Amino acid sequence: MQKAIGCAMLAALVVNGQTINQPIDQVNTQSAGPMPAALRPVPVAQTVTKMRSILMAMKSPGKPSDSLNQQLADSMLALAMPERQPSRIELVAFAGELSKALSTASFNDEQGATLQQCIVDVMRTGNVTNYQLAQRLRAMLAGLGLNEPNAVIRAFIAVGEAVRGPDDQGLIKTAVPR
Repeated sequence: MQKAIGCAMLAALVVNGQTINQPIDQVNTQSAGPMPAALRPVPVAQTVTKMRSILMAMKSPGKPSDSLNQQLADSMLALAMPERQPSRIELVAFAGELSKALSTASFNDEQGATLQQCIVDVMRTGNVTNYQLAQRLRAMLAGLGLNEPNAVIRAFIAVGEAVRGPDDQGLIKTAVPR
């Protein structure tokens, strides 16, 4: 029965013209006819560019942080692979903690790019642990003069665990005999 389901899913992917490892910005949207603009996938590069402008706006005084938090959460959700999407609550919690931390910091474009890359990596990279990504983010925030970013790091790790699972998941699988 499982083989039949697997074959049906593989056939659906082949018919749709999309491979399993194909990035979201390369999805064949012409196979199903015209798609409403609201349902079209946003290219990754466009999402990353938008994320950079949101992060840079977070450092500007007087910007409504709730709106920016929602925009950052939307951008992060757009980067997640469909089968590994974190909850909106986790994303908004991370964005809120990050905006609180950044409200007291000043950073340049290069530091903004580093921050953006940390976020992109937690949403899309599978070959790095949540701990390693959190350490990079902690070092980046420390470079901004934020020496106690624990709430940001906890929220960041929660997002990473929602996207790729806990860091010890691989250890549990190998430690339990089948």
